Amino acid sequence: MENDSFVLIEEELSKIRNSFKDIDSHIKKMAKSGDYDSLNSLRKRIETLSIVPPVSHSFTVVLNDLFSKSFKFQRIVNSSLMASMVSSRNRINSKAGGKEFCAELGCRLPKTYLTNASYSDVKKIDFSVIKNGFVLKPVFGAQSKNVHGLLQNKNGVVKDVFSGKTFNSIDHALTSISQSSPSGLKWEVEELILNSEGDCSYDVKFYTFYGKVVLVLQVNRWGKRREDVFFDRSGNLVQAKISRYYRPDGKIVNPLFNERDIELVEKLSTEIPFPFCRIDFLAGREGLYFGELTFNAGGAGGFYDEWDKVLGEEFVLAKNRLILDLLNNKEFKTYKKISK
Repeated sequence: MENDSFVLIEEELSKIRNSFKDIDSHIKKMAKSGDYDSLNSLRKRIETLSIVPPVSHSFTVVLNDLFSKSFKFQRIVNSSLMASMVSSRNRINSKAGGKEFCAELGCRLPKTYLTNASYSDVKKIDFSVIKNGFVLKPVFGAQSKNVHGLLQNKNGVVKDVFSGKTFNSIDHALTSISQSSPSGLKWEVEELILNSEGDCSYDVKFYTFYGKVVLVLQVNRWGKRREDVFFDRSGNLVQAKISRYYRPDGKIVNPLFNERDIELVEKLSTEIPFPFCRIDFLAGREGLYFGELTFNAGGAGGFYDEWDKVLGEEFVLAKNRLILDLLNNKEFKTYKKISK
């Protein structure tokens, strides 16, 4: 792209950045105070107005000066597509909608026992019938905040496998979680996915560009120190970005995906009418379990110039493939079914 186009983008970003500072500060104050009723109300208003992504996310990720120009440009284009009335993706971008979408296309999913539930609803579950542990997490959330993986041993002792804390019983664990979590949260209870060694599962995140996986990020977030590693489509270890979590000598230096997984993910991405989507999975005993669709990947800045160039080129090529399919009247039946 010509330099004068980048200058224009930077000028417009500067205007938007200044106008959004006060809004972002207000949203952060609401979150810090635990006023989740107001936050949920704001989220509903944002969805009604088709402001995508949410203001706070736009400011902290898209408008950050540290991110490269081509990455900013990708995010602006992607956000513009998402905000259009023709291509609203709000439904499949939710955790429930994403699961429904990927189940239709043959993905393996964790069992969901309860969703969009209050704390009192969670307390009513008969957890004795859930034999292999469960995850308790907010319906709306990010970065694994307030996420708990509870596993009970034969003696009745419950361990939060994510934090390492132990409790005398399920009731004790739930009471403790309630006391330490912001009020007003809506909760989801789902199957706990463990890896082949019985430990916490690792994240496997596919950076897909409408039919093509370009990078795969694997994350071990539950050890003493988080570990991040990137692979290319063929499973070769690559150093794609600057990260304090990069550990080429850690536990996850071997790919937890295979060619069949790549084919499935690429099939999924061709059913989503957007140039970019990060498709996230958990690596369990029986393979990969779908997690969520991420259209605006937080923390995606900071790629080295070589990989930033690759991702920028792949974004443009993906957009071209998508436009060609739309011109050829591709219907995206599953997407439209879930998005109704």
